Formats: sequence, structure tokens, C-alpha cells
Amino acid sequence: MKLDLTDEEAAALLSLLNRVIDDDRYPLSPRIRILRDIRAKLPGAGHELVAEGADLRVQVLTLAAGQCVPWHYHTEISDSFVCLEGPMVVETRAPRHVYRLLPG
Repeated sequence: MKLDLTDEEAAALLSLLNRVIDDDRYPLSPRIRILRDIRAKLPGAGHELVAEGADLRVQVLTLAAGQCVPWHYHTEISDSFVCLEGPMVVETRAPRHVYRLLPG
């Protein structure tokens, strides 16, 4: 099967998949594994799973210059960031702050 999505449609689907996957209470469930596999096939996904355990997931997210992750929030988890190549900007809303990260 092949989907012929516009860039806007692919970005919307990617955003929705990211929210569902990131907010799910059972990150190792078969349902979430399938959704991760689907997400990896979308253009611009750039997600590489490095490690996963009961209470930790490490992934590398590759973004093109100017590309961003749509604003989202988590109710059950928290994010930590390490810049591998940069610079990169992380904006938070609560508290409102802009972090400029350099590699390392």
C-alpha cells in the first residue's frame, strides 16, 4: 500500500503519531510498537530508538535546519535533551523559557 500525502498531511500525521506514542501509558505495547513502525516510514520522522526500558526511552531525533517539533506536552513523562549536533533551540511554556543548546 502506498499513501500519496502532501508535506502538510505528512506533518499532521507525524504530529498526531508523536502525541499518541509519547503520551501512551504502555510504551512497550504491541499497539505502540506498530505506531512507531508507521512513524519511522514517514518523511521527516528522523527518529532512531537507541534504548528502551520500563521507565526510560532514549531516541535520537534528527531535524533539518529550520525544522521543528510541534508544541506538545506530556502528562506522565518528562523530556530531557542533549544536543549532538547543533545548535538547537528548546522552548518551554511552564516555565516559559528559551534554551539554546550546543553539542555536548
